[in-house]
Amino acid sequence: MILTALSAGWDQIAFFTPVQLGGRDRIACPCCGLLEIELDAMRCFNDARQQAGVGFWITEGGGVRCPDFQEGLMRRGLTTTPPERSAHCSKDGRGSTALDISVRIGTGGPPSSARRFAIVRGLLAAGCTRIGATYKTFVHGDWETDLPRRVMW
Repeated sequence: MILTALSAGWDQIAFFTPVQLGGRDRIACPCCGLLEIELDAMRCFNDARQQAGVGFWITEGGGVRCPDFQEGLMRRGLTTTPPERSAHCSKDGRGSTALDISVRIGTGGPPSSARRFAIVRGLLAAGCTRIGATYKTFVHGDWETDLPRRVMW
């Protein structure tokens, strides 16, 4: 099932509420507001948040992305992944399966290596097999089945 801003399935997700539904998580595409994410992926992120034992939220642009937004990131050199290979983009009748989780504490606090480790540990405990981590900003997790599994970058 694909969650959208109008879906009733958000009541199954304890830790993440999109801005469109009154929360602070930036799950929708920042350029057009597209919000199509797999319910199963959101359940896994919910489980990862519980397993991590630390609060976390989704970075701006770290949720669902439309092809135009993903291509814009490529043009600016912020990613090399085209829309058809990005787990952030909906494709083939499926929603996004990816989120980028902020490693900053609160609003703008310094990143913490212990916090980053807790997030990665939570993702692994929830069964995530595709993880990316940056030093200063975010940890990426996705449950995409059409891309290589058991990878970390």
